[in-house]
Amino acid sequence: MSAVNPSSHRLPWLALAFVLAAVAAARAALVVSSGFNGLIGQDAYAYFGYAVDSLVVDGTLVFPPPPFPFPPGYPYLVALGVLVFGPAPWVGQLFGCAAGLLVAVLTALLARRVWPNRPWLAVTAGSLVAVNGHLGRASISVMSDACGLAAATASVLLVVEYRRSGRAAWLVAAAGAAAAAVLCRWAMGLVAVPVTLYALAAVVRLPRGRALVHLSAAAAVTLIVLSPVLVEFGSEAPSFSADFAAARWSPAHAVQRTTVSAEGTQHLALPPAVYYAVAPAHPSVLAPVMALFLLPGLWAAFGAIRSRSGPWREAALVVSWAALVLVFLGGIALRNPRFTLTYLPPLALLAAFGVWRVAELVPSGRRLVAAAAVLGVGWTAVGGWFYTVDLVRQKARHLQIVRWVEKLVEDDARLITFWYTATFRFESGLETIELFDLDPGVVRTTMDDRRPAYLLIDEANIETQWRGRSPASTYEELRRDPGLDLIATLDDLSLFILGPDPLHLGPTNPGTMTSTGTTIVASADGSGRGDRPSGR
Repeated sequence: MSAVNPSSHRLPWLALAFVLAAVAAARAALVVSSGFNGLIGQDAYAYFGYAVDSLVVDGTLVFPPPPFPFPPGYPYLVALGVLVFGPAPWVGQLFGCAAGLLVAVLTALLARRVWPNRPWLAVTAGSLVAVNGHLGRASISVMSDACGLAAATASVLLVVEYRRSGRAAWLVAAAGAAAAAVLCRWAMGLVAVPVTLYALAAVVRLPRGRALVHLSAAAAVTLIVLSPVLVEFGSEAPSFSADFAAARWSPAHAVQRTTVSAEGTQHLALPPAVYYAVAPAHPSVLAPVMALFLLPGLWAAFGAIRSRSGPWREAALVVSWAALVLVFLGGIALRNPRFTLTYLPPLALLAAFGVWRVAELVPSGRRLVAAAAVLGVGWTAVGGWFYTVDLVRQKARHLQIVRWVEKLVEDDARLITFWYTATFRFESGLETIELFDLDPGVVRTTMDDRRPAYLLIDEANIETQWRGRSPASTYEELRRDPGLDLIATLDDLSLFILGPDPLHLGPTNPGTMTSTGTTIVASADGSGRGDRPSGR
């Protein structure tokens, strides 16, 4: 018997470690060099503000959690970090970056568990996840996506371990991870469905008494982890449920190119079902080369399931994970490319499985297949990097808009805006009002204090996507009374002053403002960047 070269087993994992280290270093360098604080859009500011101002009071965590539009799992995690490191946005980024790398590791470990004799398959799957552009964005942002996906992927790996060992500890851990994933993002409940079915198929093989103990322990852990949201169950206006109102599922949405939802009216180039089905070919997801390998991967997985050969149960678990997410996304009235994160690990596993399957069917072309796989991962890495960098550029653009408005308006002015509201509240010293929730009558009343008021909007977007509803209807009322005078434009944005010839008072203190209880302190140069939010 010939001796086995230990280095042949270490080499794949050293390659994966190199990929993970390179990804971590690149993301850290991007964040540090750009000063990106992870706060962009509306949700990131909401998560951070909720963690700092609502979940941490007098140095302790608050339970049950106060009302909030989204599940409180990720904010609780950020709040724990705030207690240790202080109220800085980088705390949320730290958890996101760690979770992003963890998803890649867990995907590789899952591939190794399912296909133990094919380490390069595991490395390919883990690398595809690590360099993904959407996961890159989620990792450096103060958002729940990366943490939710890490918990969901952990639940899949843990339940596979449970089936192999039969030990209750693995089932309890899988249940806790699945519940934690749901506590971060409701959409992760889609992953919990195949995990639960897979676990039940394993439990039924056990003696009745032992099975009951295992199920009871798993159910108890699930209820404990989900208790922050279960305390609201049955109330007339439950918190944490904004996603349910926005994501109205209907099979009719799958083929519609015009959708109406909480995001207004959207005219789509592709129907949602088609969009999410072809999304893997985008360079920010898998890129075209690796997306092509999905086809033989799916074919081989279906073959194993049909013949019940090899790890067919695990193949069914992975395929059902991707299929459930695809069916759900294709039927909601929202389209957002970051939703593809929910089915990234199974896509990466199936693509890597496809690489191995093609190499097995064409032994003489293995080097060519390996080269194609390396090209595919590299293409995905380049596409993912530029997609991540683009988020940082968007934030720089938002700050440019803030500085532009600050130069044009008085220090004591009120600013009414849409979508940029949270950015102005955190990054500037202006009192900022959200157009979407605005009552025009309130504006007319508050103008009696003779303070100037301005409106910053994208007119084309307001008049098309939001026609016939707020904020478009509110914008039309403001045009009629008190009236709008255009004073400046920046690309697609227009800055109006409200009312005819308003009288301006002297500036108030531009150094501080308050947004949901968070005090934003202006920097020494008066730019009001808000780098030092103070928690309670």
